[in-house]
Formats: sequence, C-alpha cells, structure tokens
Amino acid sequence: MKPLMLGGRDRPVFALFTPAEGPRKRRSALICPPLGQEYVRAHRSLALLGRQLSRAGLDVMRFDYFGTGDSGGDGEEVTLDGCVGDARLAAAELAAMTGVDRVSFVGLRLGATIAGRAARESGVRVGTPSDGAVRSVRAGALVGWDPVEDGAAYADLIREEADAVRDGAAHWRGFPFSESLLDEIADVAAWVPPPSPRARSLAIASQCMRGPANFEVIACEPCWTEQGNSGHGAVPAPVIRRIVEWVAA
Repeated sequence: MKPLMLGGRDRPVFALFTPAEGPRKRRSALICPPLGQEYVRAHRSLALLGRQLSRAGLDVMRFDYFGTGDSGGDGEEVTLDGCVGDARLAAAELAAMTGVDRVSFVGLRLGATIAGRAARESGVRVGTPSDGAVRSVRAGALVGWDPVEDGAAYADLIREEADAVRDGAAHWRGFPFSESLLDEIADVAAWVPPPSPRARSLAIASQCMRGPANFEVIACEPCWTEQGNSGHGAVPAPVIRRIVEWVAA
C-alpha cells in the first residue's frame, strides 16, 4: 500500500493506494467510507474489501474525507458536497496513477450517497495533485452497500441520540455533525440510479431483513453497527465476496 496526501495545502485528503496483484484488469476501484462512528466500526471490512479487490486484479484507492480520519480539517467542516468533491479528486488521482480512466465507485452507508453523486459527476474534468493535469474519469460501475435510504430519518436519529450540542454541531457517538451537514443528509432520499445507461450498478443490503425491491439482500450482521461490546463491527465476508465478484466481473 502507498499512502498519499491529495488536494494540496488548503484541503489535504489522505488516501491509500493498493496496486493490483496478479493479472491486472483495465479498471480500478474507489472505496467511499461512511461518516462518524459507522466508519470506525466498518474500517476492518473496508480494508479487507480493498485487499480482496486488489487480489482480483483491480488497482484500489481508499481515502478519508476532509475533516475525517487522517485528512486535514475539523469534523465541523465536513459537508456532503465536500465529500463528493474529495471522492472525485481521489478518482482522478487513481486514474492518473494507473493510466486507466474507468473507475468503479463502491460506497457504504452515506458513502454510497457520496459514491453515487461522484459517479454521476465523474465525466466532469478534474485536476489531479500529482501532475496538475486535468482528466475526465468515467464511472465503470457503482455499488451501494447498505445505503442510507431515508436521510431525514437518519438526520433525526443523529439529533435525537446526540451526546451533546456544541458550537452548532450535534456530537453523535463521538463525532460532530454540523447543522448544515444534517440538512444535507436530510435531503438524501433513496438509492441513486446508475450514472449512465452504460454503467452497471449494484445495491446490496447486508442486514437480516428484507431490502427494497431493487436490492440484493445477503443476510448477515452489518459491518457498521457494533458487534457486542467490541467497539467494532462484524466482517460480513459473504457481502465482501459478492461485491468483489461483481466489480471484478
């Protein structure tokens, strides 16, 4: 794995690039994580997903949105629009590093919303930090893993369960969600359609319940909820296997 810092001084975004192992396919994959505690709980699963995609022959990039993880900024600065821009930037850098402009976007929870928007806007030309060149990235496939289907209910949950409200932000399970971010989340309505008629899409639900009609359901514990009192989530191997098989096909 190769650690990178994208975006320059004003908006540094941390990323990890994992090159393909074995026979290399002419496409790559960008993994868009959730926000807040859900990302902490799902971190092991997303890392495993990245390794498995690499072993399937794809170049892979994982990254932290500005204001999260090892990226610059503070949690109060996180916006969905900003996260979409970070995803597009990471996709452009992935294309620059690999010479392959077709990127599959894989997103978990709110990361699915971000991935969907980034995929739909992927035809927009983006400047990359490594060489300053401007590139147009094509969305080859889009995967929504347990996407947030009702943003208003999700925003209400964060407000209701907030540990505290400080400086205009609801602190939910140790992470701040600004009012502007919650308003953006409240506008999230449903799983996004494919970015173009030629792009494939997969919506997958890992919860032990019936998903929407257009979802493929694999019953197992979600990776983004706490498993017992462990502080982290389960690793749903069947879901990861299905995503890898589908993206690599």
